[in-house]
Amino acid sequence: MNKLYVQALSEEQKVELDDLYRKTDVPRVRTRAQMVLLSAEKGLIADTRLRRLFEKAQ
Repeated sequence: MNKLYVQALSEEQKVELDDLYRKTDVPRVRTRAQMVLLSAEKGLIADTRLRRLFEKAQ
């Protein structure tokens, strides 16, 4: 499986994603927004992000 990274986001894109993450009632949308933000801000890959999400859930 190829590791995917998100390209650098503009400040406007970060604000929109953060707003979506905080306000959506749809768990899948919230998870995806969080994964994109983590990838863009911290350079994390999908495997690492998913592990962190599941660790927090337990």
